[in-house]
Amino acid sequence: MQLGEKIYTLRTRAGYSQENFAEALGVSRQSVSRWENDTAMPDTEYLVKMCRLLGTSLDGLMLEEDLPYTEEKPPMSAEEVQKRNSLEKFSLIGFILSFFVCVAGLVISAVAVARGRRAEEIPLRAVAGTAIGAAGSFFLLIALVLIVVFSVVAGRGGAV
Repeated sequence: MQLGEKIYTLRTRAGYSQENFAEALGVSRQSVSRWENDTAMPDTEYLVKMCRLLGTSLDGLMLEEDLPYTEEKPPMSAEEVQKRNSLEKFSLIGFILSFFVCVAGLVISAVAVARGRRAEEIPLRAVAGTAIGAAGSFFLLIALVLIVVFSVVAGRGGAV
């Protein structure tokens, strides 16, 4: 079975029209039509999105084997697609803001300790406490990055 035929079969099984499917992927309906007619090949980014939407693996989509029979699932409405896309954007914005807040906290702590220590206004114990706090912020930043990476991997069905 060719890629275009697989895309068509999986899309119709999932209950998507070409228009809804294109909207969910962020492409034109004509792009989906070209993919299904094997006149064009989707970029890797769209292949990964397709797999998520259609509930299949990249191997299952790309290898020239017949598709196993699966139960049809109800299609995602345009509202659900928009909701999912806005949630992904919101999550990305939250991650970026959290990242910059952690980095800013580390930089501000380092500058404050350096200035205070130079002026000998801050005792050595306070410097050690601030260093421990900065290390905690650094580990929080690492944990935040790992959470985002694991949620992205889980959202792709475990495929990196």
